[in-house]
Amino acid sequence: MSFEINVYDKPLKAFYPKISFGSNIKLIGNLSSDNISSKIKIQFPIYTYDNFVFKDLLYELDLDDFNKKSTLKIKELNHKLYKINNFNLSSLSIDEGVLFESIFEGDKGNNLYDLKFLKINDDKNRQSLIIKKSNITYRKRFWNLDSNFQKKIIQFNNDLNEIIIDDLKLISENRVVNFSALFKNKLISELKLNIENLNLNEFIPIYPNFQLSGLTDLNFYYKNNLNKTSLNLNSNVKDLILNDTDLGFLNVSLSNNENMSDSFMLNLSIIDDKKNKIIQGYGNLYGDKINSFDIDFDINDLDISFLSKLSEKSINDIEGLASGNFKLIKIN
Repeated sequence: MSFEINVYDKPLKAFYPKISFGSNIKLIGNLSSDNISSKIKIQFPIYTYDNFVFKDLLYELDLDDFNKKSTLKIKELNHKLYKINNFNLSSLSIDEGVLFESIFEGDKGNNLYDLKFLKINDDKNRQSLIIKKSNITYRKRFWNLDSNFQKKIIQFNNDLNEIIIDDLKLISENRVVNFSALFKNKLISELKLNIENLNLNEFIPIYPNFQLSGLTDLNFYYKNNLNKTSLNLNSNVKDLILNDTDLGFLNVSLSNNENMSDSFMLNLSIIDDKKNKIIQGYGNLYGDKINSFDIDFDINDLDISFLSKLSEKSINDIEGLASGNFKLIKIN
């Protein structure tokens, strides 16, 4: 039996107010009564959910006695933080579980994601993802997503109120990024991040008037429970350059203040090539969301030419050395 059905937007919005389709949905299919082969196709010209906007969404399901295949294609996915183009996700049921393959573009085609993973059912309430051979091209750098056929990198329960990411690793030449996390009820309960030999300009947001570079090592740990928030950060940046101004070596550390709950001690220093400490910052940050702070800064012979690109065109040639001290305070 073949069919083609138009589903109208307004009745669905009455039950799902956060969802909008922009125009009508079309269902096209072919169902077989002898269960040999059935196909279903669903088309959405535009689909929105919360802050996500999907354009030209097509879902196809192909069922037969031997295989279950599905394909999801999205021409454009928009969010305020990132934009994805030409998204393709295919799935195939195999003996071990469901094999997924996905390829899509980001940042107007400058980034490319080619991902493969196997979803398996641990039991009736819990599932896992095993990473297959996958790679990412981000800002013209090629990354391998470390795959281990025996290791369950991502685990989650059926209602997604607990998600575990265990040692997700990205490798590019001598650069390494390690990530582990525990999410509970859509909130971060525990997070561990390690970065080795990664340049700042390879991962921080890009701003024309604020250009940073420097070889970065970083260790970060965060854990939140009902009684205490634990936080530890240590990061070193070699050859720190801001707007073509060579600043030197940056160290930043952040740790719990043992004398006050939900208080964290900050230490920051920048040392130039002559071993002079040109910037030193020290103070406290408060609250589990760090929504207030009190930080002192001492400056000694700081080259301020990097301010030229930050200023208006009428003041575009700033030179000299600056010394002094100041305090940053934010009270919640």
